[in-house]
Amino acid sequence: MPLVLATHHGTTQKRDAEDTSNPLQGMREAPLGTITSVAAVMFLASIGMGITMSFFNVYLDDGLGVATALIGTVTATTQLVSAFAPC
Repeated sequence: MPLVLATHHGTTQKRDAEDTSNPLQGMREAPLGTITSVAAVMFLASIGMGITMSFFNVYLDDGLGVATALIGTVTATTQLVSAFAPC
């Protein structure tokens, strides 16, 4: 977390030898709003995905009688394929 807070947003100043010796010197300049927003979106997306996967695992297993190994294979395949979606 200290390394994330040490990030600088929009600064293009040249660093001298004194700045490079302490990487946590500019902690107040971190874009906390951006970091918080991204963290909140990722947290909510993870919760939604977890709830959805739990529901479909139970539904496929109990309601449709699909084998557990097949459910795991389908879930793993969809996660692998969706990893390339942002590209």
